Amino acid sequence: MDPTSDINLNNNISIKVPTELEPLLKCIKNYLPNESLDEVVKAFLFASRAHSKMKRLSGEPYIQHCLSVALILAELEVDIPTICAALLHDVVEDTGMTHEELERKFGSEVSILVEGVTKIGKQQFDTREEREVENMRKIILAMAQDIRVIIIKLADRLHNMRTLQYHSPEKQKRIATDTLDIYAPIAHRLGIGRIKWELEDLCLRFLKPDVYSQIHQMVAKKRREREEYIVQVIKVLSEKLAESKIKSRIEGRPKHFYSIYQKMLNQNRDIDEIYDLTAIRIITDSKRNCYEALGVVHTLYKPILGRFKDYIAMPKSNMYQSLHTTVWGVNNEPLEIQIRTDEMHLIAEEGIAAHWLYKEGIHLSKEQYDKRFGWLRQLIESQEETNDPKEFMRNLKIELFSDEVFVFTPKGSVKELPVGATPVDFAFAVHSEVGLRCTGAKVNGKLVPLRTALNTGDIVEIITNKSAKPSRDWLSYIKTSRARNKITHFLKQEEATELIKTGREEVARELKQIHIGIQEVSKPDGLVKIAIDLGFPGADELFIAVASGKVSAKNIVNRLFPSKDKIIKNENLLTSSTAPISHSQEGVIIQGVSDALVRFGRCCHPVPGDPIGGFITRGRGISIHKIGCQSIKPFLQDKSRIIKVTWDNTQEKYPVPIRIIAHDRPGLLRDVLDLIASFDINVYYAKAEQANKKANIHITIDIINNKQLDDLIKNLGNITGVIETVRINK
Repeated sequence: MDPTSDINLNNNISIKVPTELEPLLKCIKNYLPNESLDEVVKAFLFASRAHSKMKRLSGEPYIQHCLSVALILAELEVDIPTICAALLHDVVEDTGMTHEELERKFGSEVSILVEGVTKIGKQQFDTREEREVENMRKIILAMAQDIRVIIIKLADRLHNMRTLQYHSPEKQKRIATDTLDIYAPIAHRLGIGRIKWELEDLCLRFLKPDVYSQIHQMVAKKRREREEYIVQVIKVLSEKLAESKIKSRIEGRPKHFYSIYQKMLNQNRDIDEIYDLTAIRIITDSKRNCYEALGVVHTLYKPILGRFKDYIAMPKSNMYQSLHTTVWGVNNEPLEIQIRTDEMHLIAEEGIAAHWLYKEGIHLSKEQYDKRFGWLRQLIESQEETNDPKEFMRNLKIELFSDEVFVFTPKGSVKELPVGATPVDFAFAVHSEVGLRCTGAKVNGKLVPLRTALNTGDIVEIITNKSAKPSRDWLSYIKTSRARNKITHFLKQEEATELIKTGREEVARELKQIHIGIQEVSKPDGLVKIAIDLGFPGADELFIAVASGKVSAKNIVNRLFPSKDKIIKNENLLTSSTAPISHSQEGVIIQGVSDALVRFGRCCHPVPGDPIGGFITRGRGISIHKIGCQSIKPFLQDKSRIIKVTWDNTQEKYPVPIRIIAHDRPGLLRDVLDLIASFDINVYYAKAEQANKKANIHITIDIINNKQLDDLIKNLGNITGVIETVRINK
């Protein structure tokens, strides 16, 4: 233990504490002068003993990491339990300490915070990706209960990023990518600007070291020149604001490196072409003075059109408020000026979660909490509605990264949506049923296509119909994970309903041959028992398996009535039918028919991976269609003509038409065809039409399976100007 010194903990009581703890205690005393710090000292000593034999990759004692995390949080002025949890955040994960023991020593509040931060330990996962997703799920659920969990996690990640140089280059890139994708956006959502900016700069340092070095050198080179420029601007502004009797203080803030890098990308400029490397910040004493100060600024300097944003009237989702304007400053150089009150400034720097939520005497109502952390509710819904790790992370990034637009219901309620959101997104934001029954929309009183991108200030009215259903096409242009999850869930249920119906009819047809109705076996000791014996939850899931070709209807009947003479004995229930099987040249397996002529329906263009069924035509062999294809429904009254088919293990190619809608531009069709060629996919029909500056491209391509098709459509959507790409089912 390092040498000790005296420090005042409880007003007039002095005790010996470790020297390395002094900076943390003094920082806490600055904003909590009357609080006892006994628990902080106790937590530090406990963590020191628990980690006494551990060192970090840098060679320093592990406890230094815990201290650094706690100090980052103290600078955000968090409460004592959060500081204690920061000091103890790794004792359960790294030392074998139990949460029960932690609760006995430090109470349930600290124990719950530590448990929320602790990674999943003993549970086994197939991949690292699955483990990371489950860890993030755990954190999201914990932060929904107590927002301090994620604040501790952010401080932990920040210190890990500060010491990332001790890891291998591969691990540096992986950790930096995760940080840029997840943790920096969360810091932004919480409004903790100082953590967000440092995380982004550190990520740039490890992901783009050459760019980081270039920006660092250029900023250093221009520092003196910029400082002189800023001093001159501040002097002029101060004098004019004083003349207008506007109480204020002005400061110059160098832009962090990542924001400069983003500007280089967005404006397609080199670093030496970026002039506004510093922002001016005017901090006033009232909202009214913010707007009056804006008037002074625009009187002195000409504003740049389209570069003014009023985040006071329309705060960001993290409650960030400020006026942003970019003007032509001295020497006709762009200059960004931000104007805000002291309270707004505090929120922008420290975040409302850190500064307000746990301050003595300050309590948020449910309405206030929902307004400030509505995005968190969306994350909870997102994680509850998908078990796919990739889909979960996709939804998480959508919720975290999206900039906002603010649109209104006809009654004046505000709905916050990501940039590019459509009336469909708006409908689901109002209510799930409104989204599911949506048939059209009016924006500012005019009917618009459902794919129309909404803008801040739009008044949106959704037209509904009780019999309406979501369209799969919506998935190609919606922006919110809420809408995507609800639509996907509905479509899966609808497809399952169709499969249940088809499977039930197959079983009923087999039962009819032995003069038994399906109602007679729809009992717990009938189909339900067969389903459970085969590992299915119930009869519906068994019917889906039958319709999908995984289970034979004939053999289900054989299992139900093994003594019936008409049923073949001792068949393997999970194999295909014992009737003759024809492997057609078209890559499908037809049950019960030999040497069949096979043709694929041009109405739905099935490809391997799509659920399919067969229909015996008169004189033209067997027609193959996707399950649920609308074109053949009128012909399905004659159940004897329905036949089960499944895909063979084939590499055959199948024609599929797709439609691409895009903003027209030179080279668009070339880019589309080049991308398709890169997938080694043959194109044997292409037609492009232009109207109202939009391109409508119809292409028919050879596809091996629906996964290849989905991958292609996803990549086509990344081509500049492409609005939507859909598979055509005529």
